[in-house]
Amino acid sequence: MQPRIYTYKVTFEEVPHWYWGVHKEGKFNDGYLGSPVTHKWMWEFYTPKLTILEIFSNTEEGWAEALSVEDRLIRPDINNHLCLNEKYGSFISLDARRKGAEKGRQVAHSEKTPEGKSVLGVKNGARLHCEQDSQGRSKAAVKGGQKGGKSVHKRKNEEGKSVQGVANARTLHAQVWESLIDGFRGHIHVVAGHNRRNGWDPRARVRVKVEKQTIPDEA
Repeated sequence: MQPRIYTYKVTFEEVPHWYWGVHKEGKFNDGYLGSPVTHKWMWEFYTPKLTILEIFSNTEEGWAEALSVEDRLIRPDINNHLCLNEKYGSFISLDARRKGAEKGRQVAHSEKTPEGKSVLGVKNGARLHCEQDSQGRSKAAVKGGQKGGKSVHKRKNEEGKSVQGVANARTLHAQVWESLIDGFRGHIHVVAGHNRRNGWDPRARVRVKVEKQTIPDEA
């Protein structure tokens, strides 16, 4: 018998997933069970079953028609988490695009500096902040800070003060930080200044508890 061109659906005995496809036989009934790429492990781990849906003439016209039908089969299911197809025609599923973007990000940032930072990230950061104002500050950072500040502090209390700012101040003044070097305690900036004056890393500090009483601003 002559080799066939047909559309098919693959299902699995153990799980409810499925896969749509089209196949052009090299010889009649060649035992084909699908041609997955992304989810090939499913075929190896579970038991696939192929059901032929429609047979087409074994010609170039038949092949083109079969491909068109395959697209119509996949289209409604492309973003269904149980469907194993990742694309039809030039359209790619949302999950495949997300995975592709994540893989691209990992590759883009795979090259590291001696400090372990992304070489691309460092270059992008330098390019973003290369333009500075008269005070030597990054114009991009200043602009971003101003925009974010206006949004965060838009809501005011009865005294015209930023509700978020007042809440942040209360939280900050309720925090007790401790130097990891000598155990000195105080506000976060006080402990940082204490460490710096002693020649230690100002970041060598840890928050130890939260209290309601006021902590002195000076050491």
